[in-house]
Amino acid sequence: MDRQIPVFVRGRVDPGVVGVDETIELTVTVTNGLPRVMFYSGSWTEPVEWNGETISISIVDIYRDGEPGNLFLDRPEVTLPSGVSGIGRIRVESGRLLSVRTDARKWVLRDGWLPGDYQITVRVDNLAIDDYCTLSVTSDPIEFTIEEIGDPAAPSSP
Repeated sequence: MDRQIPVFVRGRVDPGVVGVDETIELTVTVTNGLPRVMFYSGSWTEPVEWNGETISISIVDIYRDGEPGNLFLDRPEVTLPSGVSGIGRIRVESGRLLSVRTDARKWVLRDGWLPGDYQITVRVDNLAIDDYCTLSVTSDPIEFTIEEIGDPAAPSSP
C-alpha cells in the first residue's frame, strides 16, 4: 500500500535479545520523503536523565508473547531542568533521516518488563511539515526478546 504522505518511522532494539535488568536500547528513525524540509519537536536525540529524548516519541502498543491486551501503563515524565528554556526543534531536510535513541524501560508496563517475546509499536508526534500541519507517524511492529540471564559464576549442570 502506498502512503499518502511519504514520512516513515522505523524502530529497532539492538541487541534483539536483552537480559531482564538490561537497558532496552530503542532507536527510532524518521525518514523525510517529502519534497521539503520538516521539523522534529525536541532537541535531544540521545538518552538524558530527565527524559528529554522522549518528548515526541511514544510507545503506543506493547505486547508480550502474543497475548492480547496492551501492557502499556505510563510514558516517561519529562522534567526540563533549570537552564533549559524550551524543547526546540530539529530540522530534517528532504530525503534525510533523524534517529533518536532511548531506553524502552522508561515506559511503564502494567506488570513490568518481564521475560518474553515483545512486539511494540512506536509513534513520533509533532512533525511540522508546514506552518499549518503537523504529523504523527506510527511504525511497523518492532520485535525483541527479554530473557533471564543466569549467573555466569553458577555451576552448570553436566
